[in-house]
Amino acid sequence: MPPAPSPRLFLIDGYAMIYRAFFAYGAQPLINSKGENTSIARGAYDFLRRLMDKHKPEYLGWVHDAGLSFRHERYPAYKATRERLDPAMQADFDTGVERISQILTAMQIPILKLEHYEADDVIGTLVRQAPKLGVNGVIVSGDKDFVQLVDDGIWILNPWHGRPGFTSEKWYDRENAAERLGVIPERVIDYLALLGDASDNVPGVKGIGDKSAIALIEKWGPLENILEHIDDVEPTRARNALKEFRDNGVLSKELVTIRDDLPMTLDLESLKVSTPDWNRLRELFVELEFRGNAQEAAAHASGVPPEPRGATSAPPAAPVGVPDTIPRRYTVVDTVEAVAALCARARSAPFLSFDTETVLEQGAPPIITPHRANLVSLSLAFEEGEAFYLPFAHRGWASDQGDLLLSTPKSPSTAASGGSIAARAIAEGGSGEVKNLPSILSNEMAPLRDLLGDASVKKTAHNAKYDLLVLRRAGVELRGLDFDSMLASYVLDPGRRSHAIDALAIEFLQLAMTGYDELTGKGKAQIPFDQVPISAACEYSCADADIALRLRKLFEPKLKESGADALLRDVEMPLVEVLARMEWNGIAIDVPWFHSLKTRFARERGAVEV
Repeated sequence: MPPAPSPRLFLIDGYAMIYRAFFAYGAQPLINSKGENTSIARGAYDFLRRLMDKHKPEYLGWVHDAGLSFRHERYPAYKATRERLDPAMQADFDTGVERISQILTAMQIPILKLEHYEADDVIGTLVRQAPKLGVNGVIVSGDKDFVQLVDDGIWILNPWHGRPGFTSEKWYDRENAAERLGVIPERVIDYLALLGDASDNVPGVKGIGDKSAIALIEKWGPLENILEHIDDVEPTRARNALKEFRDNGVLSKELVTIRDDLPMTLDLESLKVSTPDWNRLRELFVELEFRGNAQEAAAHASGVPPEPRGATSAPPAAPVGVPDTIPRRYTVVDTVEAVAALCARARSAPFLSFDTETVLEQGAPPIITPHRANLVSLSLAFEEGEAFYLPFAHRGWASDQGDLLLSTPKSPSTAASGGSIAARAIAEGGSGEVKNLPSILSNEMAPLRDLLGDASVKKTAHNAKYDLLVLRRAGVELRGLDFDSMLASYVLDPGRRSHAIDALAIEFLQLAMTGYDELTGKGKAQIPFDQVPISAACEYSCADADIALRLRKLFEPKLKESGADALLRDVEMPLVEVLARMEWNGIAIDVPWFHSLKTRFARERGAVEV
């Protein structure tokens, strides 16, 4: 069945979407670093974006229930059998509803509701008015009850006909509506009245099943006519059921009938799809720790919307991980003279933040380890918003060179045609000029090695042990390491969900950083870091050094206030070098000592057992 033609008003059954999102993750809900359950916000927003990207509705409304309805007054047991959430889950659910309300407001999508009525009745009333205004109405829901509303100019879109949403969606109009329940839309309320609805605790006529209900409707039509000819109903079992539970059938029809006459007027202008408030969305996504969504919103807010997946274009002019409030100055340093000047300047700074970028040696398994990693570049930062990129081993993109990560050839149509930042840059203009510095072990780089090896120059990094070992493998000994923002995060809060730099940037700096996979792609489409264009690599790597510096400035006073500063300085930081040496040299086992330990344990166990 083809989708409804334009123009269209899409009305979304909001709470159905919310419940589906809340329970979609089962026993593993999405929890951010602050402990907030973000399942509803994530699921509902992703659903909305897919809906809007795929179907591009001209008008859109999100419909909610508004407390208890007239059905509860008519039948107090209505929906009474639904399992109630425990207090903790209810709190998470309420928070999720508030979050999606904030997101909808930022997207400028109206939330429609009317006191004393359910969302179904609001949808029924508004969708009936749409065709009269020259607009096709589309009900977005998987709820079978809505089939009763299908008519000329009124469609149903069930996005969950297959899983996940929109993978096998189903459209219903007058031609195929009977496929859903076996009866035409006009008889749906009679069908539901006979059958009942366990999910809403609608009693129905006990003893009448699906086939019996359809047969009765095909022979007699509406419920009223069936009851009028009750003595003629066959088989006897169905006749007796109708006589015994007649009142339940009448009540059930009232309960399942969706009202379409509420005191509401369809205002199409207020439902017209408009441009979201991208700045507000970015703020919300940073709070929720939705990094990818925050980047997308920031790109839209800057006037440089992200390209659709698979498109080829130049990367954004500026990285979304850097806020407008702090000027960004990320510079490629590719001359010997500039390196010498940079090193001299760095010595006067309170401390130096650094980050290495690597590529696994040819033939190495695709496992992140510094012991098989070749140094590609180094980034240095000593002031917020300013960082310097020193390339040593970049090379231009060549699809037939082979992949240093997997040691298998790439075809020209794979990596460079992917959706990553690097792939888009290569497709637009190639790798650009590839200009590397001399080897880090060369005489020309002596000022840099002296700086890195000078213990009097304080240094900081994020996950410093990795960088320390990478430099050691490259032939450079790092000294003066006195702060690691990853370890500082752990000392401040061992239970924090993630100590990754991108998670900390969102939590403490409200910044969304570019992910490694976003830069290079992944799988067969991944571009080795040494083939990432230097301009894109600079933005990515410098952000790591810059953010590590900012986190240090933020964490140091927190460590002192909490009294945890000594733990980091006296225990965790010295342990970095110890662990690095253990990984580098390996460890030896004193076999005789362990044998003696075994004997001692056996003796002590014997004493206890006696």
